[in-house]
Amino acid sequence: MIIVDVETTGIDSKENSFIEIGAIDFENPQNRFYVDCQARPDCKISDYALELNGHTEESLYDSSKPSQKEALNLFNNWLKTCKKDITIIGENPRFDLNFLIQGYHDCKVSSPFGYRTIDLHSLVVDYHLRNNLKVPVKSNDEGFNSSAINSNFIMDFVGIPREPHPHNSLNGAIYEAEAFSRIIYGKNLLSEFSKQKIPEYLKR
Repeated sequence: MIIVDVETTGIDSKENSFIEIGAIDFENPQNRFYVDCQARPDCKISDYALELNGHTEESLYDSSKPSQKEALNLFNNWLKTCKKDITIIGENPRFDLNFLIQGYHDCKVSSPFGYRTIDLHSLVVDYHLRNNLKVPVKSNDEGFNSSAINSNFIMDFVGIPREPHPHNSLNGAIYEAEAFSRIIYGKNLLSEFSKQKIPEYLKR
């Protein structure tokens, strides 16, 4: 399994573009990938997205960066070093996978991915339900409730710091990999978090 995180110019994979890919091979967590690439030339750009990831409109088209196609070919070459399974794990992996698949399609590069993913949100919900705990919810403008479990909640839940701003895709993958290990195995995975104690309720 691999942990994948992307940074983008917005939330719509058809209109916006990925601009970073970060990934970790969960079975060999020192095997990591990162690329900061040019945005798709015709993409829309959200100021809020750039605020989150620290990019500027000028940096999105820096010609010294790899193109989208070059970035995806680099990523595919790295994926070949992940011997066991490239099923994607993430905090919101459908978001990341949608951007990657759109990029593969636009760049006419072969996608190695299927459509199955494993998400941290579901694992945290599962823990709450199995332990008869209330799943936290939030209300939207129309008064409908939905899960309030987000990245900050998950990092608090597993006992590690919240991901710093601005967001970086490899950093995101690092935090998500550690969270996955603590939820599933009740143990530390990465040296970056060796000083953060695992909550008693997650220990095996």
